[in-house]
Amino acid sequence: MKAGWAMRAWGRLGIAVSLLLLMGCSPDYNWRQVAVADGRVMALFPAKPATEQRDLPFEGGQQPFIMTQAQVNENLFVVGYAPWGQGGLSSTAERERFGHEVLLSLYRNLGVAAPETLPLPGERFTLRGGAEETLQVVGHIWLTPHGLLEGLVLAPDELSSEHMSVFFEALEKGVGGVLP
Repeated sequence: MKAGWAMRAWGRLGIAVSLLLLMGCSPDYNWRQVAVADGRVMALFPAKPATEQRDLPFEGGQQPFIMTQAQVNENLFVVGYAPWGQGGLSSTAERERFGHEVLLSLYRNLGVAAPETLPLPGERFTLRGGAEETLQVVGHIWLTPHGLLEGLVLAPDELSSEHMSVFFEALEKGVGGVLP
């Protein structure tokens, strides 16, 4: 009886290890599940994340913005969250303007001219900027019932699509649980 249990456990462990290898994990990427957005969304980070909070100026006030980020080599994986209730953004129009401003700030910070039509909330976007346009930023911004959620991957070169997929697929799945 005990031998059968041990065989099943080793078999499951072998399957789990195989799945991790198929996900494109490398020794540098140690994926872990982390609650973000006041515990409303589960995200996968490739290393132990750190969290910090700052206030973003918006229409004469301050909007709290919580960033959880993890870095592997020169690649940065970020989830930002701005809860609606703490910043006083109660109307849909205010929330949409705030989302628009957050997206515009990414273009400004990279020194890139924003396109005439910005990506809509939930659409994946890619920017190249920085010195000699060597920084690649891939992101999503969602306007959820509880706050703005932003997922970003910043890399000095092309980042493995497998690593981006692991990060964004987990985040999209988590966000799907809080969208109406």
